[in-house]
Amino acid sequence: MLTLLKEAIKPFLPYFPNSLLVSILRDRPYLVTSLPSGFVFKWPYYLDDVSMSVEIGNVIEEEILTGSYDPESSRIIRKFVKPGDVCIDVGANVGAITVLLAKQTGRTGQVLAFEPGPPYLQKLRSNLDLNPGLKGVVTIVNMGLSDKNGTLFWQADPEHPYNAGLMSSDGISVPVTTLDQYLFEHNLPRLDFVKIDVESMELEVLRGGREVLTRFQPVVLFETMDWAREARGFDIFKEIEELLDQLDYGMHDLAADGTLLDVSSIALPLNTLAIPRSTAS
Repeated sequence: MLTLLKEAIKPFLPYFPNSLLVSILRDRPYLVTSLPSGFVFKWPYYLDDVSMSVEIGNVIEEEILTGSYDPESSRIIRKFVKPGDVCIDVGANVGAITVLLAKQTGRTGQVLAFEPGPPYLQKLRSNLDLNPGLKGVVTIVNMGLSDKNGTLFWQADPEHPYNAGLMSSDGISVPVTTLDQYLFEHNLPRLDFVKIDVESMELEVLRGGREVLTRFQPVVLFETMDWAREARGFDIFKEIEELLDQLDYGMHDLAADGTLLDVSSIALPLNTLAIPRSTAS
């Protein structure tokens, strides 16, 4: 019966008004696979009440339909980010984590969303336009972060265009700065939480933020997928571990019961927490 319904309704779904399409998909989520790749619609139920644009075929945006993009990172953010906090999202992409940070900080907080990629930037702006209450909390910064000022080449992954990086020798030239330089120029009085997802450039971002980490001691959540070791040609996570140790940070995973587990560069979760030893408990 479900198969018959799916086949009967499939040709008509892209032509339904957005409100009707959303109503149907909310009751029958399996029908989303009937939409053609590249089809775009507005989903108003991300994180319960956040509206986001979803493009079929974009893995990141399709995960928005589940209600929580990257559940583990979302769980960590909900634990560590509080109302009034100042947060930075490095590699904001279309804003799935940015809007969660903004919801957590509330109107008294601030979120800086760094995104250098032109197509992602356009979508990030559009998503914030859909949510005026969150837009006032978020400042979009159309730059990348690295360990020195200058320009790098932004290029989408040809096999996974919803991901991109700044490690290519060609592509779109984009400006980059350091976390230290940006916060110095903009005189931020505090920094509580930093999320970094920059496709194997996490080391450079952290190197460029040594002074900020020393001064403000924010909690840092950064991607630690093992493929990055081979992609960079050296043990990037060992170097990150040594840098964090110099800054008196420990590396952790967050257990399901909320307990902080010590980890090392030998074996890391997909995303790792760096917490100042003076505050970790």
